[in-house]
Amino acid sequence: MGYLSQLEHGKRFRPDLCLIKKMIDVFDLNTDEIYTLYDIYEAVTGQLSPDIDEYVKSKSIIKKALRYAQENSTSEKDWEKIIEFLKNEH
Repeated sequence: MGYLSQLEHGKRFRPDLCLIKKMIDVFDLNTDEIYTLYDIYEAVTGQLSPDIDEYVKSKSIIKKALRYAQENSTSEKDWEKIIEFLKNEH
């Protein structure tokens, strides 16, 4: 059983964020692989994915937007529209 699979199934202790970043460098992971690794980390630790956590902390407007979305029960469909808007802007 591979290391990541063992993490997912609770057969290994969670790695710290420093180890995660080393794994990304050593294995030269692409963006999708990094996101998968971060999602596994989130599932195993119960903590927000490190890339998302750093981004939210770096931009106070995101907290405001998320709170607004939460207060107004923003739907999955609404979030998909927001993502499409952002894709079209870049």
